[in-house]
Formats: sequence, structure tokens, C-alpha cells
Amino acid sequence: MRSKITIMLVIITAALTSYALCMAETTTVQMPPTPAPTLLQLTGTKDATLGPTRYPKFTESKSDNPSCDAYLRETLSLAPLWSKSPYGNGTSPLPGNPGYTVIPELQKIGFRLPQQYKNASKMLITWTVRIEGYAITAYNPWPSLCHPWHGTSSQRFTGGQVHTRLYVNGKFMGQEALISIPDAGIANVSNPADPTLTGSYLLSKEDFGGAFPDKMDIEIRWYNDTTMRIRSPANMRSLNITTVPITKQ
Repeated sequence: MRSKITIMLVIITAALTSYALCMAETTTVQMPPTPAPTLLQLTGTKDATLGPTRYPKFTESKSDNPSCDAYLRETLSLAPLWSKSPYGNGTSPLPGNPGYTVIPELQKIGFRLPQQYKNASKMLITWTVRIEGYAITAYNPWPSLCHPWHGTSSQRFTGGQVHTRLYVNGKFMGQEALISIPDAGIANVSNPADPTLTGSYLLSKEDFGGAFPDKMDIEIRWYNDTTMRIRSPANMRSLNITTVPITKQ
């Protein structure tokens, strides 16, 4: 009797084990693969230039208006270009602070994320800009800075910083990326410097209150806080937009 019970228990145990294995096989679920990141690259194919926002350093001046000469050296040197001289005719090279302007060709209007991954993605925005700085033609003090004025003026175009920023739908994102530009020398002497600037920012839905917009205008803007004219040569600047899906919505 005992042997029959033992045999029945062995049979029942084997049956349960076989059933468990079958259930394990039928409940196996394969997760769909996450899509690969996608890259959109924009390259500036033409030269881009930006004017200065500061006066040069007036190192020496000899004229028939010594009071204005002293004002140029002591006060107007390296001042913003929208500053007006009390000795001039009331005008200035710039009407006001130009602010940040879009770098030509580093702009994507109406960028859209795939709908199925719209709020389950991150976007890596990177940009690279090579910048050359040049001295410009010396400023003639007459008539805007000094009136009257007859004489000679020596001006030095000092270095400074060029700033870049990422804007999305008109809003500044992340931190500035900037680079220092060396001196360009005395007026009329061209001494180019060509450093390369890079910046990046990881954009997420949290930057927009929890959901990406349906469309995004992505652009890199710059500001020239120097006494020099700057130039970004053709094919030496780029904007990369990498979309990284995390999970499907």
C-alpha cells in the first residue's frame, strides 16, 4: 500500500513540474527594441560675420581738440559702441545694444519629434563655431566723436570674448559657451586669430514643463563683445541635433 502511494506522489510531482515548465514557456514576453538615436546636422556653407560692440583703445591722439583727445583715451576707450561723446555731433556707431543674433545657417525652424516618442526622448544639442578676429579700419573722430578735430589718432583693437547661446522657441536654454579672442593689433593691421568654440546642452521635456512642444525653433545665437570684426568661415561651423528615444509612450 505504501509503495502505491509513493508511486502516485512521484507521478503527481512529475506532472506538476511538467505543467510549470509549459506555463513558463508560454508566458515568455519579448520587449520591442528601442529605436536608434537619429542625428540632424546643419553646416554653415557661407561666411558669417559680426561687427564689434566696443570702441578700440585710443592709445594716442594729437589734434587741435586736446580736451576731446583726453576724453577718447580716458573715457571712451573700450566703451560700448552706442556710447556718445559729448564733444561730437550726438551720433554713435551703433544705435543701441544689438543683443544676441542668430548665427547664419545654425537654425532649424519647426523641428518635430516623432509622435510615438515625443515625451519619451531626450535631445542632445551641440554646436561648433570657428571664429576669426580682425582689426577694422580706424575710427575717424570727426565729426561723431570730436567736433572740431584735425590731427592723428592711434587705436588698438584689443581682444575680448565672443558668446554663443542655445535658444529654443525664443527661450535661452542652458549656459553660454564663450571663447576669448586675442588682440588684433593696431588699426589697419590684420592679424587674424582663429579659435574654435564648442557648446552643448541635453534638452528634456522638463525644460518645457513636462512635455515637448509640437514644434521647436532651434537656433544658436552669438554676441561679439570685442573691438574687432569677427568672421566664421564657410563650412567651419555646425549645429547637431541628436534625438535619443528612451522608451515608447
